[in-house]
Amino acid sequence: MKAEDILNAVANVDESWTDSSAGAFYGITAKPRSRANRTFLRSASVAVVCLCAALAVGLVSASLFGLLPSGSSPGGPRNDPAAYVSGTAVPPETGTTPPPGTSGEGANLTGSLPSDSDTARDPATDDVTSVPEDPPTTPVPADITSSPETCSPEATTGEPAPSDPVEVTTADSPESVTVTTHESGEITVPVQTEPVVGHVHSFSNWYEGFDRNYHWYVCSCGAKTGIGEHDLLPWMVEREATPGNPGKRTAICRICGNPVSEEYDYVETEPKPNPSGLSFRLREDSYYFVIGRGECRDSEIVIPAEYNGLPVTGILANSFAGQSDITSVVLPEGLITVGTGAFSGTGVTELTIPSTVETLGKDLFGANDRLTTLYIRTDKLTSESCKSPFGSCRTLTTVVFETATVSDYITKYLGIQNVLQTAVLTKAVKVIGNGAFSGCKKLKTVMYEGTFDAWCGISFKNSPCANGSALYIDGKLVEEIVFDEKCARADGEKAKFAGCTSLNRIIISANVSEIGTAEFYGCSALVNVIIPDSVASIGYNAFANCTSLEIVSFGEGVANVESRAFDNCNLLKYAFIPNPGCVVADNSFPEGTAVMIGGTD
Repeated sequence: MKAEDILNAVANVDESWTDSSAGAFYGITAKPRSRANRTFLRSASVAVVCLCAALAVGLVSASLFGLLPSGSSPGGPRNDPAAYVSGTAVPPETGTTPPPGTSGEGANLTGSLPSDSDTARDPATDDVTSVPEDPPTTPVPADITSSPETCSPEATTGEPAPSDPVEVTTADSPESVTVTTHESGEITVPVQTEPVVGHVHSFSNWYEGFDRNYHWYVCSCGAKTGIGEHDLLPWMVEREATPGNPGKRTAICRICGNPVSEEYDYVETEPKPNPSGLSFRLREDSYYFVIGRGECRDSEIVIPAEYNGLPVTGILANSFAGQSDITSVVLPEGLITVGTGAFSGTGVTELTIPSTVETLGKDLFGANDRLTTLYIRTDKLTSESCKSPFGSCRTLTTVVFETATVSDYITKYLGIQNVLQTAVLTKAVKVIGNGAFSGCKKLKTVMYEGTFDAWCGISFKNSPCANGSALYIDGKLVEEIVFDEKCARADGEKAKFAGCTSLNRIIISANVSEIGTAEFYGCSALVNVIIPDSVASIGYNAFANCTSLEIVSFGEGVANVESRAFDNCNLLKYAFIPNPGCVVADNSFPEGTAVMIGGTD
């Protein structure tokens, strides 16, 4: 169409327009037009056409050079509900329909006046009033997770407001939300992943956010990234579930390191008998405890290492109490705990404690008068985990130690100090701990299954014969020994033969330079001792309480005899020391012993 045609069309505008609601709004009334009026109208129309052409040229130029913002075209994202939810919708351009306040259908709620943008004429008062500018559109935040938010349908669809506006209803996942529109119903759209204007994401460098199943990085604005599923370590039970009361357990995620806690319900499980009829109870879904004899009527009870594919790690307190017909119990490797009184009142005569056992309950056998022998294969018992489990077993006289280390104060922890009579040390023993046999006043026999050289190689923190015991090595009673350099002890170690009541003769090798502290203390059968010239020193209590000692022959190299070296050796009547420079402590010998040094009294 040519410009001249446009002008003619404008000049012949039907006067009925002045009667429309829009004409009335702008204060135009129906009047016969004079020639001057028509000339003025034609000039105004020409100006409007020119202005529209200029605007069109400007819009085309801006589009070609990329000056328009994304989504500003009439058919762009602003008419898309998803664009509004994701924060990319923009207000519609200035409309050509009547401004806010008109009653006609299709009124543009955000349009502007076709005349000056800041004024309008009030139809009621015919006054010119200011029209506020369109408010800026604020994108919906990316993290829409809970409460519904009502959005302007016109901002998302460009259409008049229906009776049911667009509404964000749910958060389906960290990547999308569900919205409801008046035309399309419920639709799922992606959540904005781009930062809001003026904000740059700064995510935490560790998984600050987490729930029962997932962990993620968090920005100060609430945005999330790096969402991943937990990889949990085994559950740790903080509170056992009981009937009517849930339990609580916690597990640590291997990836994020955060603790995940949950409550769990008590599950009643029927005791399941093993092939021999014993009853079990599942604990923490990972292991079993023996809880009773069940249907088993065997006199020999064999506790299995596994049940239903899971380890058996404990025996509940009093599980077999009062079952006097039980004469034998076999405990498996893998067992950790045996509860208080588990075998009280049974007829068991001997018991082996596996190497895995860490806890033994008090009075394990109660007042048992039949248990005589105990085999110890564990070195994990302490004063806290083992509180006199055999303290009431008056017939328990023999203990066999099968561990590399006889633990510190083990006889005290077991409660057998007052009953132990025979201690058997297997070849496995390499260390005898502090106080291992202290207080065992009835211990009269110590048997070592290894050789003499192996005995000398043991690290003694406590001498098992110290209370006065006969020593058997490799099945033979020790009555005579050759004491040489292999019998020497390291600093802090105790004497290897102290208290040996079976030893009656000692041959001290010429390569020995010292008789150490309490080396032969309490060797009550010793009668005669020859000390070679190589020995320079005789230590404190070296021969004290050798009550049968009558003769001691000192070599010329002896230069020092320490205090109480021969204390309580009351049968020793003479002591001749050839070295005139020898230093002898005042109380080295008992009263009544004649001591001659270098040929003088």
